[in-house]
Amino acid sequence: MSVQKLNNTELQQGTPASASWHRDFADTNTIYIGKLPEEMNEHDLLIMFSQYGVPTAVHLARDSYTGKSKCFAFLTYEAWESTVLAVDNFDSWNITPKNRLRVNHAYYKGRSEGPNDDEMEKWEKAVQEELLNKDFAK
Repeated sequence: MSVQKLNNTELQQGTPASASWHRDFADTNTIYIGKLPEEMNEHDLLIMFSQYGVPTAVHLARDSYTGKSKCFAFLTYEAWESTVLAVDNFDSWNITPKNRLRVNHAYYKGRSEGPNDDEMEKWEKAVQEELLNKDFAK
C-alpha cells in the first residue's frame, strides 16, 4: 500500500499519531529515496531533504566500477520525526516529469566491499565532512 493511501486511511479512521504506521519505524532515523534522477548527487539530496530536519548521513548508491548513480539513496536524520515529514511529503513527488520519487522508512545496512572501495571510502568521508561543516538546520 502506498504512503499516501496509508496516511489517508489513518486520517479517515482518526488514528492517533501514537498508533500511526510510522511508529513501526520509530527505531530508525533513516529513509530510502528511490527513482532519483541520475544527475542528482549527495549535495542535492542534502539541500532538498534538509527542509524537514537535520541530515546526519547520506549514501547515494553508485556503481562500483563507473561511479554513476544507481538512482537511489539512504539518508539519516538527527530526529525520527524528520523521517515522518520527509516520507509524507516527498513520497510520490514528481521531481522531474520522468522521476516520481519513492520515499519510505528504511534500515540502512551500509555498503558492501567493491573493486573501487578506496575511492568510495574517500568519497563518503568527503560527504561526511561536508555534513559536519554545514549547518543544514538553517
